[in-house]
Amino acid sequence: MMKFFNSLFYKTRRITLLSLSILLVLVVWLIPGCTERKAQDGEEIVKETDNPIPDEVLLTTAINQNCKYILTEWWNGSKDIAFQDSYLPNYRPLTSEQEEENQQCIESFKHWYNESYLQIANWKNNVYSENAILPPSYACRVLSCAIHYGFYDEEATGVEKKEALKKTVLLISSLAKYHCTNSEDGWGHCWQGALWAEMLGMSALLMKDYLSDSDWGMICNMIRSECNYVINVAGVKVYKDRQSQVIEGYTGDSQSETDAWNATILALAIAAMPDDPRQSEWRKFFVELNISAMTCPSDVFSDRVIDGYSFVNSKGSNINEDGTVTNHDKWHIDYMASPIESIAESSIALSFSPENIKFECLRFNVDKIYKALVDLDLGEFDPSKAGHHFYERTKDGVATSHTNMPGDNEWGDNRQANYYLVDTYCSLIGADNNLEDNLKADKWARCRIVKITEMMKRENSGKIYQDGEENFASGQLYAMACLAQVFSLHKENIFMK
Repeated sequence: MMKFFNSLFYKTRRITLLSLSILLVLVVWLIPGCTERKAQDGEEIVKETDNPIPDEVLLTTAINQNCKYILTEWWNGSKDIAFQDSYLPNYRPLTSEQEEENQQCIESFKHWYNESYLQIANWKNNVYSENAILPPSYACRVLSCAIHYGFYDEEATGVEKKEALKKTVLLISSLAKYHCTNSEDGWGHCWQGALWAEMLGMSALLMKDYLSDSDWGMICNMIRSECNYVINVAGVKVYKDRQSQVIEGYTGDSQSETDAWNATILALAIAAMPDDPRQSEWRKFFVELNISAMTCPSDVFSDRVIDGYSFVNSKGSNINEDGTVTNHDKWHIDYMASPIESIAESSIALSFSPENIKFECLRFNVDKIYKALVDLDLGEFDPSKAGHHFYERTKDGVATSHTNMPGDNEWGDNRQANYYLVDTYCSLIGADNNLEDNLKADKWARCRIVKITEMMKRENSGKIYQDGEENFASGQLYAMACLAQVFSLHKENIFMK
């Protein structure tokens, strides 16, 4: 009898375990965040992963608020932000012709549901190109992030997902249509064209399943042509030559951020067009640009080889030996952050490649700049700031959201999102390994998302900045795009520590 009950017990246990296993598989398949599936019959396509994100609720709430601003106030407004007086030295008021074109743009956006393509005001390649193209490209980056990763919240934004999706696709395709490869006299092939094109192209990659073949074809045309411009026209730029002499014409103006943002379009091309015969050329120049962006004077004499690049071929340097970056004739905190921001974006783009590509150049000297941001005493530059740092800490050595620099920051002193992006990337790749625990990158990142949340609560518009807080013409949408990039960094499989 005992033998019978033992046999029955073990049979019952096996059946129970089998049932639990089947139930677990069903739960994993059904619960969002555990797997990916293809949408059916126009259903929203969601990329779902289970990577944990620090302060995810704060981050996704902020991005949804940003979406609300873009889809309502920005979309329906005058878009004066794209034409406001800014840092541009040759700023001048719009001509009557440009004013008329701007008004036509406003009407086009208001009646978007009847438009095959939106009219992008002042898209021709002139003095206003940056302010006309960069803000909507940043807007695409924010919207595409929320939709692609599946956390877009129509209750928070007040805009239905269907409308948000249609507006995002329409904005992406319209900007692509007006690129100079797809329209005569269009934007692009200029000093910052690669940055605009990459922001737009990355947004398109996130939304590829919703784009028509012809629109995706225009995106690919744009990416290829901007890669050609970067390689054959822009080239590699350095601040100092191999003898550490400042290059004529670049006094007080490092080219670090330019090389780094030009590299992003190559990263996108590598990921989006893996079968293109120019892959080897793109990869080689991508490595050279990133290394150039992050090279300090002593590196040019190194015998290191990174991703096949030998420093014997180095043209010079772009960052200072102590990890600072000189721009606008200052040791400038924003230009220390900028190349890392672009390197982070390149890492995001490459994560979409069918290959598991690992570029060592995306780590090169990032720790040097980050250590300078966190731990370099500003008294070395200004005795009155002894004991202070670019990233300000409390007297007890605790991270805060405050920043500082020698001299005044002409962009404004209340930036957070760009440093949040830098902190996130440096934390993920371990560029903070040599810092004390209380100064690790995740500590600064936490301070920043909390501060951003506080800033956004001051009104209900979804904006981060209030009037007068940011001096960059595209600053509002730039900050929003940085938040979207932070989310992507956590969700995509960039190389970790």
